[in-house]
Amino acid sequence: MVDFPKRLQVFVSSTYLDLIEERQAAVQAILEAKHIPAGMELFTAGDQSQWEVIKHWIDQSDVYLLILGGRYGSIDKKTGKSYTHLEYEYALEKSIPVFSCVLRNPDKRAMDKGDINKYLERDNPSQYTIFRTLVISKLVRFWENSEQIKTSIILTLNEFEKRSDLRGWVRSCQQIKLNSIVEEEAKLKKRNEQLDQLAEQLLEKLSKGKTNTYNQKLTETQLEKEQAEQYYQKELEQLQRKLETEKSDQKADNKIGIKIIKLFLASSSELKEDREQFEIFVNRKNKQYIKQGIFLELVIWEDFLDAMSQTRLQDEYNKVITECDLFVSLFLTKVGQYTEEEFDTAFGTFKENNKPLIYTYFKDAPINLSRITTEINTLLKFKEKLSNLGHFYTSYNSIEDLKYRFDQQLNKAFEQLIKNLPEKLTENSSRQQEIELLKQKLEIAKNSSRQQEIELLKTELEITKKRFIQSQSQINKLQQHLATAHKSSSELQVQLKSYQQQLNEKELKINQLQQQIDDLTKPSNSTTSTEIGLKSEKGVDYTKLRDLLAAGKWKEADQETSNIMLRAASEGWLTLENCRKFPCDDLYTIDGLWLHYSKGTFGFSVQKKIYYGELGGRTDYNERIWYKFCDQVGWRTKGLLGMGKEFKGYEDLTFELRDTTPVGHLPYSEYFEFVCVPIFALCLYSQVVDYSQFDLGEIQRRINGSSQD
Repeated sequence: MVDFPKRLQVFVSSTYLDLIEERQAAVQAILEAKHIPAGMELFTAGDQSQWEVIKHWIDQSDVYLLILGGRYGSIDKKTGKSYTHLEYEYALEKSIPVFSCVLRNPDKRAMDKGDINKYLERDNPSQYTIFRTLVISKLVRFWENSEQIKTSIILTLNEFEKRSDLRGWVRSCQQIKLNSIVEEEAKLKKRNEQLDQLAEQLLEKLSKGKTNTYNQKLTETQLEKEQAEQYYQKELEQLQRKLETEKSDQKADNKIGIKIIKLFLASSSELKEDREQFEIFVNRKNKQYIKQGIFLELVIWEDFLDAMSQTRLQDEYNKVITECDLFVSLFLTKVGQYTEEEFDTAFGTFKENNKPLIYTYFKDAPINLSRITTEINTLLKFKEKLSNLGHFYTSYNSIEDLKYRFDQQLNKAFEQLIKNLPEKLTENSSRQQEIELLKQKLEIAKNSSRQQEIELLKTELEITKKRFIQSQSQINKLQQHLATAHKSSSELQVQLKSYQQQLNEKELKINQLQQQIDDLTKPSNSTTSTEIGLKSEKGVDYTKLRDLLAAGKWKEADQETSNIMLRAASEGWLTLENCRKFPCDDLYTIDGLWLHYSKGTFGFSVQKKIYYGELGGRTDYNERIWYKFCDQVGWRTKGLLGMGKEFKGYEDLTFELRDTTPVGHLPYSEYFEFVCVPIFALCLYSQVVDYSQFDLGEIQRRINGSSQD
């Protein structure tokens, strides 16, 4: 299908007074990309309310663009939210593609501007923080000046323009011509597919009718019967041997019996270490209980990760909870939605059946004040809920304290737990039903016969003979229809080629103009990528990256790496899928430049050698190895007061090549700030050639294109 050039309508949303210059830059970028900007300052007031007008224009737009600075904006009295916030949520609700440009450091910009009250939110700081967090969780690009906004918008709109689901605007004369062609093409294509499929089916039946006569089919059927009898005879012998084995296993298994106490452990992932120590404690208790014929079975959510469920996986957790005898929940700074749902399930089951017994523990541990979020409110509300239910919880200060307190409570409830537990046979001792089923299979095998199948085959042969005569005339008609359809299709292809040629000519002119613009923006004394042979499958120019690296401008080179990787991937942003398909020549060129100019200190291949070679990493994500990797390349640092470790901000990285700079520290790419870093890096590293195994002369030879690797 041919797509005429379309122009997208882009709704621009932002606060106004603090972002006048940035909005103008955004509108200019949209116009330069040959699309249509739309924003509330462009429209005059009408009879409708302001919010209704805004919604109307968002509905009519193809893309929603948000520019977020340091202000929250004017508040709508009815909802208590700013109009910018309401516009953003409305675009998400209507499934309109959303793209955001977010100011990287609002405090720094306000200080540079010299007017904190104008450029920073003072009236509603908490609402601004909530809104910024929501925006950053979606597709964003960070900016520090207007030029970065323009670049981000042009790159992103270039990708949106390729999407077939966005309508955009086209000239009316083009659309009228296109409609009739597309409609006729769709009809002919569907008709051809139907005719081809029907002809193929009939030809297949015709071939079978010619080659397989009645006597041949009957002979084959007799042979199949003899083979079937041999098969059943072998199966009979195997089943008899298996039956004897099952009987001997049954005699041993029937002597084994045990009582099982099921314990469900619920908590958030922030108590991972406590959960692991609790599991070790349960295993040690089982060494004592197993001698008494009792087993404490621990049920944890990690055991369900690979399970299949026709509904959501949480429903499987809840189902198991109703079958448990004990329910233990651990909390620290928050109460998750699913953890609370699990508690409610256990409590509801307890009221009906007096089980499971419920034990709730809150960890009393030092908390870094800088990490406290609004999630702390979920903890306070949950404690109030327990108080209203009349449920008493227990506090603990360490894992040893938790094990001691739970052990005491378990001992008190032990006699009550095992009193009514039925004795269960182990897994192997339930084979009696299988043995009976095997006996039935033996009887079926002894009496099986293929006579009914032979009769069915005879009937099918007679029907095939009758259809053979009818099929020949129908095939002749279909061949005539196919000839007519192919002729119509050929005429349509001529028209389509004509339109395609016109489009290609227009596209060529656009590319020529774009090349002229690029040439004007390049420094006059720069060397082109063609002159030095920097290889690129996507036609990306790597001279700027080379010049920045040669000058030792590591931060600018890192930012340039982020931009050219987006261009090489032909996307407005990087996803896991296009990371796996990232062009090899471009990846080798980027890595080789970094490795060459850093003298083996920086580069993707250096990072790959550390992750896969020194740390034993694999392509599947391992959190422990990933954190070790980040520590080794200097991406993490000790937290506040030396407690724990935190990831460094982009500005805190070392953009100098010194003796103390960690090997593999760069490239980091500021793009990592809003993608899933570990998975992205693993997908990318898995394609990198290990250049660290070559000398610098070999690296330069590969960059210049003399190698075919």
